[in-house]
Amino acid sequence: MTKVNKTKNLLERWPEYRKPRKLGKLRTAYKKSDDDPLLIQPDFDNIPYFEEVFDLLETRACSWREGTAWINNRCVMSISHMTLKATYNRHRKPFSSVDLRATPAQAKNLKKAQKVSVAKHNFKKAQREYEELKGIKTKAENTPKREAVDYDFTKVPANVDIIFEPNPGPQTAFLASSERQVLYGGAAGGETKVLVFLPPFRVICQNKFRELTGTPSRRGKISSQALV
Repeated sequence: MTKVNKTKNLLERWPEYRKPRKLGKLRTAYKKSDDDPLLIQPDFDNIPYFEEVFDLLETRACSWREGTAWINNRCVMSISHMTLKATYNRHRKPFSSVDLRATPAQAKNLKKAQKVSVAKHNFKKAQREYEELKGIKTKAENTPKREAVDYDFTKVPANVDIIFEPNPGPQTAFLASSERQVLYGGAAGGETKVLVFLPPFRVICQNKFRELTGTPSRRGKISSQALV
């Protein structure tokens, strides 16, 4: 049973507050008021989930990480276990007599795990230094290098009206890639969204895609199941 002072209701433990300006992050399990954007109110749609996790934590029925995963699965948010700890310290710890500090056995196991992690890191470092001194090739050096992909850059006829033409380099390589899964990123302004919407046209009209975009066609057939 949770040892929380029952005279302290949710409004006392989750009070409203005002922000000095519109910008800035909201506290966890809070939302802006519909009438006043500077007035931040508790979100009672999500608070019951936090209260339930706090009860489980105080009875040691779950860990911080398990409680965090449980909340992320039920609330429209994504928080870390450190955020959950900060929320507990703000809204439950001052009103509870439960001590969530690790027991002596837990502290001993944690200290042992830290020592094992440090020893493992030092062992791998010493092993790499030994292999360098002995001239032993590492696993990465023995791995054969991947050959560069030779794209089939077919020129587009001059009489074709090109709607979109990718920039030379990553954009062209992305659209010409023969892989089913391609990672593409970079700084803002790289037209990533445009490249994401173009591949479906390749499936819808395979024969006309090269004329539409001005890019070489992918080698090999592409199934319409790729859109599913």
